[in-house]
Formats: sequence, C-alpha cells, structure tokens
Amino acid sequence: MKIAVCIPCGDLLHSRFMIRVCALQRWHREHFPGDCLDIRIAAGTLIETSRNTLANNALAEGADAILWLDSDMVFPPDLLARLLAHDKDIIAANYSTRRQEDIGTVAFDRSTTDGWVNSFGKTGLQKINSIGMGAMLVRMDVLRKMPKPWFIIGYNPSNDFYVGEDIYFCNKAAQLGFDVWVDHDLSQETGHLGLFEYTMEIVGAAHGTKEGWEIAYGDQRPPPEAPEMGLEQI
Repeated sequence: MKIAVCIPCGDLLHSRFMIRVCALQRWHREHFPGDCLDIRIAAGTLIETSRNTLANNALAEGADAILWLDSDMVFPPDLLARLLAHDKDIIAANYSTRRQEDIGTVAFDRSTTDGWVNSFGKTGLQKINSIGMGAMLVRMDVLRKMPKPWFIIGYNPSNDFYVGEDIYFCNKAAQLGFDVWVDHDLSQETGHLGLFEYTMEIVGAAHGTKEGWEIAYGDQRPPPEAPEMGLEQI
C-alpha cells in the first residue's frame, strides 16, 4: 500500500511534531515493510491551497490513502496503522482546541448538546458530522468521487459564520455519502501543541506555595508539600 503523508504548514515546523513523524515512519517501516510512505510538506500562507496541492500530488502519484498531519500535532508512532486497521474512508483522531478560555475539541456532531464531541474517557469509534484534519486518514476514492474544490474556506450566510477547509471537506464528503469517523482510543494519545506563558506563579505552584498553586490551578487540588531546597538541588 502507498500512503501519502501530507503536511500543510506555515514557515516553521514544531520540533516535537517532526520527532513524532520520524517515529511514525520508523515504526511503520519495521512493522509493515511492504508499505510505501511518501512524506510531503507544502508550506504556504493559505492552508486550503496547500491541502489542494498535496491532494493533487497524491492522486497523480497513485497513492491509496492520505494521512493528513498538521504541523502542531503529537501522536503515537502506530497512528497510521491503527487508522488503517479500521478500514474507513475517512477517520481521524480527535484533539483539544488551544483556547484555554473556551476549551473544546475539533470534532462536531449535531446530535450533541454543545455541538462538539468530547473524546475524554471514551473508547471505540463514533460516526460524527465533521472533524479537524490534524490527524486524519482519507482513502483516495473520496477525492476521486468529489468534485473540486476539495478544500476551501466555507461561509454560511444564515449565521454569518465561516468554516475551515477541513469542516468544508467533511461536509462535502457527507453529501456524497461518505461517513466521517473518530477513533476515541487514539484521541486519548493525540495532543495539540500551542503556546503557554510560564510565569513565577507557575514556579510557585510547582514548589508548593499556596498562592502560586491557587493562581495556577484554582481550588481543584491541594498544594503539595513544599520541597526542602538544599544547595545541592539548586
């Protein structure tokens, strides 16, 4: 089987992401030596342009499937093998958003109360409406049967709301009869890299001061015992 590992990105790639890509490639080569992994990166300002370019190249080179990976993701080395094993046309891992003030996930289903799907503590597969493409496997039959454009920024005039190219793709695939699935087990092992501001309050929390702990964590957990800091520990 030939799998195109497609990575749309901006100017930079997270080192932690690239470490995971290398681990995935090494793991898959060791366990499935007959498979061919073609890793491709498209850098650009417009992610929808990068996705369309990568998909066109994968089709032209005879790939059987695309593993989409965003450049701010971390995942286990057997991610690809586990997604392939489900034998679904579109299947992905769920992951957290990066907004601490309004945290959620990138998976959506209209049957849920909030509209989004929480994978925390869940197992198995679930059919959903749409999901972000940070860690998604797509069989090439989906692209062959889907008229272009595959990826654009969508717009809903009824509520003046824009949707990303990944949600647009899932909605278009559903219109053609393709189901979208999320792997909850894999989602527990998938992370979304972002920025975090490290402050003295965090240092205080780490070393057991009540004030620092309350600022960093609130009242959810009691502060640990403050460690004794000798010169040999500094």
